[in-house]
Amino acid sequence: MRGWTTISVPKDLRDKIREISAKEGKPYWQVLEEAVAAMYAQKSKPRIKETLPIADKLAWYLVKFGTSLGSLKESPTDQNLARFENTVVQISERMRLTSHSTISLLLKLARDYVIASEAERKKIKTSLNAAAKMYIEDLLLSASRLEEVGEEMEEEV
Repeated sequence: MRGWTTISVPKDLRDKIREISAKEGKPYWQVLEEAVAAMYAQKSKPRIKETLPIADKLAWYLVKFGTSLGSLKESPTDQNLARFENTVVQISERMRLTSHSTISLLLKLARDYVIASEAERKKIKTSLNAAAKMYIEDLLLSASRLEEVGEEMEEEV
């Protein structure tokens, strides 16, 4: 059984609670309970609860892509390759990229870079950078298209 008590709140807050209560047909305590639960969820899992503008999501994806590519070039290991491939696939799906040839080229060059000798890497690195630039251009075009048609990108969870 619940116990009851009173709390002191500023009048403007009480008026807001009263307004929400009347609008939704809920008692004051339920309005407060839902507000506290929503605030807690927002603080503990902000990406699930908020919808970010496409530009903000794109900026995050560009940082994520650049970091992953930089790690791969700095340390061309199978583990970094797997992370890079996962990042590219994940971003491509979320941004609804349709340029599969650019994605395929980028991933092929990344694989070639990992298995190449030091001397071969220098040649591949130029092509890898060019493919990365094309991929970023595709991301920008996709974000522009999504913004124009008002589509939502897939949420990061």
